[in-house]
Amino acid sequence: MDMADIQTALVEGNYFLNQPWNTNAYGISLGSGTESDITLRENLFYNLQGRSLKVDAVAGWSNVLVDANTFVDPGLGACLVEHTGGFAAVTYQGNTYSGVAGHNWFCGDTAGGLSEWERASGETGASASAPAYQEPERTVGSYAATLGLDGSLEGFLAQARLRTRLSWNPAYTAPAVNDYLRGGF
Repeated sequence: MDMADIQTALVEGNYFLNQPWNTNAYGISLGSGTESDITLRENLFYNLQGRSLKVDAVAGWSNVLVDANTFVDPGLGACLVEHTGGFAAVTYQGNTYSGVAGHNWFCGDTAGGLSEWERASGETGASASAPAYQEPERTVGSYAATLGLDGSLEGFLAQARLRTRLSWNPAYTAPAVNDYLRGGF
């Protein structure tokens, strides 16, 4: 999700999941000259090969809050948060971090582990703990298998495209897929 030149936004309760194949992407990227009054709260970033959160802070930003998010890298060794620029306009608080590369969770101008991050960013209430999830590796493909399909994204999409107003099936809608994915957490 790219956020550029945003004035007043709340990004809350989203799941950014399972993107192990791409190293030049991110969950959320904040970067431009006029970010203000933005809150990123209670989002889950899980298993992203690129940065989960990318922040390119510049002069002119104000009131950016990153609060109570969960950043988890179960095995890719990825950077969780890349922050470049100053911290004056960005407040980090109460976030949870977990991953295999604990010494390298943070990159950009502040590289290292949680203690280095807290010193540089001023984050309060941060924790390093591995959350226990029921079935976090769920995908659209595994959802397709629960419907008796071939267990692939392509198989699900092929069936979803066959739906018309006369053959509607809520099992092939985004809310059904989202409920299934969230059920793994």
